[in-house]
Amino acid sequence: MIEFRAAGFSYGENAVLSDVTLTLSAGSMHFLAGRSGAGKTTVLRLIYLALRPDTGEVRVFDRDTSAIPRREEPAIRRRMGVVLQDCDLIDHMTVLENISLPLRLPGREIRPAQELRELGAWVGLGKRLGARPAELSSGERQRAAIARAVVASPDLIIADEPTGNVDADTAERIMSLFIELNRLGKTVVIATHDLNLMRAAQGMSAHVLKVENGRIFRSGAPL
Repeated sequence: MIEFRAAGFSYGENAVLSDVTLTLSAGSMHFLAGRSGAGKTTVLRLIYLALRPDTGEVRVFDRDTSAIPRREEPAIRRRMGVVLQDCDLIDHMTVLENISLPLRLPGREIRPAQELRELGAWVGLGKRLGARPAELSSGERQRAAIARAVVASPDLIIADEPTGNVDADTAERIMSLFIELNRLGKTVVIATHDLNLMRAAQGMSAHVLKVENGRIFRSGAPL
């Protein structure tokens, strides 16, 4: 599903990643851990094609990302669901409209309204689908972002600090959604510094990958 082959990336003279070699199999669940600024977000951006490695190779869905033509990027991204820390919801749209937004892209199957409502209920927003982002709590916005990320049934789900701005109870609920998605066969990669979030995955075959000094280290056995 994801492979780094001696990959490196720098912002100007600042080397963030160096000689990273890593393989993540389909259907797996991984946490990217590390201090702020260690490079967790950079790793995710390399996976979802926002960046290309300066050295080495990053492969996603068995494709070298540096060799993917720009015109083919949308088709690759359609197989991914990305949840960013700031949620990036569109303010003038309702929750339901935000969730269904990816289905408006070319090549996406239109889902019946009832299925969309069921998805909203699954993330705990069944009564808030007519609200707009400004009317939601931070936890509700994050759950709406998760629903939008998975509405098109992607193979790979990527989340960047999804519980960074929510309380402990909401974080636990959000984590339960990711666990359920992994049980459904989705590959899940989550960047976080939240130890409680990782502990919530105990019993799953989830692994912790530590990002430190430009490298990625596997932290022992599954949680």
